[in-house]
Amino acid sequence: MLKARLGNDFCGAFHDKYETDMGTFYFFEKYVITEFNEGVTVNFENCKELCFLIDKFYGENKSFGVISNRVYSYSVFPTDYLILRKMHLNLKCIAVVNYKKNDLLSFESEQIEKIVCPRPFQSFTNIKDARKWLYSIVY
Repeated sequence: MLKARLGNDFCGAFHDKYETDMGTFYFFEKYVITEFNEGVTVNFENCKELCFLIDKFYGENKSFGVISNRVYSYSVFPTDYLILRKMHLNLKCIAVVNYKKNDLLSFESEQIEKIVCPRPFQSFTNIKDARKWLYSIVY
């Protein structure tokens, strides 16, 4: 179950749900919501399974976006965003939902991610706003 309150327009709307050692991933028609587990390190090497699932669901031509629903604390290797330049060319944008509004470390990390991310990247405090922004790019 998605950890944040999503409202009725999210209930049952996802097509596939996958649970891995890294987290839970919800695949919708035009976006995937990622919820990485507490304490994991998110980098290219340990996200190969997620990359496989993305390829399986969206293929090479279907445009999609990512909503990173950061309900838990975990580490991200922002330089691994550079790998996206060669992979998932159909990935149009990344939205981050951060519930720690006053956490300076989270804010600074997101600013670094935004700089190195080869796709449009934006932070939000709720999933509905993130999805609205994502729709403006993907659709």
